[in-house]
Amino acid sequence: MKDTNHIAAETVSYIPVSDLALSPMNPRQTVSDEEILALVASIESVGLIQSLAGFDTGERVEIVAGGRRLRALQALAENAADEWAGFAVPVRVTADRTEAQSWASTENIMRAELHPADEIRAFADLATTGYPIEKVAQTFGVTVRRVQQRMKLAGLPAPILDALRADKLTLDAAAAYTLAQDEAHALAVFEDMNGTYYGSEAYTIRRKLTAAMADGGGREGKFVGREDYEAAGGTITTDLFEDKVHFNDAALLTELATAKLEEIATDLRAEGWKWVETSTEDTPWDIKQKMGRTYAEPIGLTDEEQARYDDLAEKVEYGEATDEEQEEAEALSEKMDRPGPYSAEQMAHAGVFVTLDWSGKVHIEAGMVRPEDIDAAVEAGICRKSAHVGTGTTEKPKYPQALTDDMTRIRNAAIQRALAKKPELALDLLTFVLASDLSSYAAPVAVNMETMPNMPKNDMGLDEDARFDPTYTVRFKRDAGTVETFETFRASPKKQRNALLTAAIARGFGSDLHGNGTKRAFVDHIASMLVPNVRDVWTPNEAFFKRLTAAQLDEVFAEVLGKAPSAETVKMKKADKVAALALWFEDPDAQKALTADQKARVKAWHPVEMGFETTDDTVQAE
Repeated sequence: MKDTNHIAAETVSYIPVSDLALSPMNPRQTVSDEEILALVASIESVGLIQSLAGFDTGERVEIVAGGRRLRALQALAENAADEWAGFAVPVRVTADRTEAQSWASTENIMRAELHPADEIRAFADLATTGYPIEKVAQTFGVTVRRVQQRMKLAGLPAPILDALRADKLTLDAAAAYTLAQDEAHALAVFEDMNGTYYGSEAYTIRRKLTAAMADGGGREGKFVGREDYEAAGGTITTDLFEDKVHFNDAALLTELATAKLEEIATDLRAEGWKWVETSTEDTPWDIKQKMGRTYAEPIGLTDEEQARYDDLAEKVEYGEATDEEQEEAEALSEKMDRPGPYSAEQMAHAGVFVTLDWSGKVHIEAGMVRPEDIDAAVEAGICRKSAHVGTGTTEKPKYPQALTDDMTRIRNAAIQRALAKKPELALDLLTFVLASDLSSYAAPVAVNMETMPNMPKNDMGLDEDARFDPTYTVRFKRDAGTVETFETFRASPKKQRNALLTAAIARGFGSDLHGNGTKRAFVDHIASMLVPNVRDVWTPNEAFFKRLTAAQLDEVFAEVLGKAPSAETVKMKKADKVAALALWFEDPDAQKALTADQKARVKAWHPVEMGFETTDDTVQAE
């Protein structure tokens, strides 16, 4: 072991306080008066415990580490000149500027937490001396990534760093500005947003700076890939703070993705399909809803297999099936639905949508019949007329009806509870329903104050709220006669009366499970104004996951993990998949195994069918 005391003794000189000055290399340039007074009291009481460190410029010694102690000693010398003016203090001195810079940065960071702006300056100053980033990280005792992040911040325009130093901008918000293409871009956005209501929010700044970029982790970025994008001349911006890559030329990325999809479309047209359409986005539902559908003949089940499947399906629906029975039911279902090849006649009347799903994988919907081709397809016997006017057959439901009903109830609960926080909107809604000629069948509020369905029949993790329970009957308890109770009600605080009114209207709000299109559209419009979040009232639990198929559980794994589940996960028994997902969603300790991004995905996940359509303008207004 080295004799550190011996090393220190060889490098320490005693220099009068009056001959010392603060070095520009010292990161701690700004110190509060309170800190100096505290150090003065400490030195007066117990003396100077730790020596200073200085750089010999050839003309004087400048303190690179121990700036606060120097200020305290100078204050003592100023207030008691006779006792302290000529006092010599121990100073570790070097004539090597790089070594002095290392002392300045390391000593200050290790002693006390530096303000982020000071740390940025310290890292940058040391790096500019020629230190490799790895050496800077070793000197400071931090990760290479931390140094890279601080160096990126060091390149921001001075006004942004000044705002950070003055605590007018958070470190996260300052980091968002590193996404700018250059200093001029960063400064222009800063001047535009500084002082505005959302101008200091990291999310808002990032959205502003990346408006013309594409997310490298989005569907197009994953589909094309960084290598092909850069080979085509595209450039990227790396967000060191959020582990994201942005493709700077969104138009080029879309062009490359479209070209790749067109190659697939060319092969499909060669098979004989009447038409093939490509898009990097999902095909809008309102377009597909007007279309017919022809299906390739499924392989099907034998009579014996069908009878067995019917028995198993009932057990699965009510959660009574064993693991083996669930696996058997899923295998039979897969065989029953597995399509064979399309016939030439089907392809002559139908077409294909080629799109990208959320993970960047190609999604092919074949057998789609355009509205103008439905009659001919029906006449040819490859498509039957639907009960819906102008459409052909519809797709097989994704979920059993009982589960769909429960999910609808939970979604309705989210709207009700969001509406309960908006007295003015609730009153406008009630007044409109009472004053308009809207029929009770189409009105989104039950005027008789009945409770709309919002409680799933099976426990699936919905947070309880007595105000919206179907059995809730007490509105304002009549302890005395009706007249007396009414006057007591009128005398109650306005806030209390508003709360009762809003809860009553919200309790009667919602679309029943089989409501007509007018009511559903009205409900969706109110939801767009409220911006409800189904996860505010519901946490997916084991009972819910049990009602999904193994394939659907794999989709949940993929959406939570942000990538396809491993082969081992896919091979797990359904019960084990259910248990694993339930732990992630309900047990904070189990979430410790997830990354920050995956935890955020868990917190936000819900079936897309339970979500709400919102716009940036709606969120901004909210």
